[in-house]
Amino acid sequence: MTLIITETENKIPRIIREMDILARTRVEVGIFGTGGAYISGQFRNSGNPEDNADLVTIALVHEFGATIVPLPDNKSDRLWVPIRKKFTYKGKLYEPGYHQGKDGSNYKNSIPIKKAVIPERSYLRSTWEEKKFNWREQSQELWVQVALGKKTAAWAANRLGQIMKRDIDRSMKQKGFAKNAPLTTANKGSNKPLFDTGSLRGALTYRVVLGL
Repeated sequence: MTLIITETENKIPRIIREMDILARTRVEVGIFGTGGAYISGQFRNSGNPEDNADLVTIALVHEFGATIVPLPDNKSDRLWVPIRKKFTYKGKLYEPGYHQGKDGSNYKNSIPIKKAVIPERSYLRSTWEEKKFNWREQSQELWVQVALGKKTAAWAANRLGQIMKRDIDRSMKQKGFAKNAPLTTANKGSNKPLFDTGSLRGALTYRVVLGL
């Protein structure tokens, strides 16, 4: 009788290390003020850090709702909404372009309004409430893959981020959000809340912080 001994890799130390990393890893999904956005799998940097800072503000306003009023030092006591396209509203014609102010400066043609009321259109918190148990099950399945030595902590965390981002993106597209105001609809040319230039949806991404 011949006894053949074959040496195999001891995976236990590596699995323990990956499990330790995974236990200290955080996955964040949302819209971040990074000055750029992941769009179609690529990081697009506008070159202006304020661009995504503005998107974060817009994201928060839609998520929680807000009433926007003129600042105290605004002498006109009005908000000025830039005209995006040629349209007629309440019998009056509005056209994009510029006009010369009393001070001789050029200003964008805008519509004066007393205040802007943005209704709550939650797509982050509402998706969390709908999907949190599903995400927990998904994370447990990914945990098993790491525990068996088949996948790394980085893979599992990124996969969970992709799943969460996908579900939130679907919510943005499919939920029955409060409609745009008539003036907003006329100015945009459509009545699709959360959708205009596509910047907000394009800025939705996830990030993984490994081994905290």
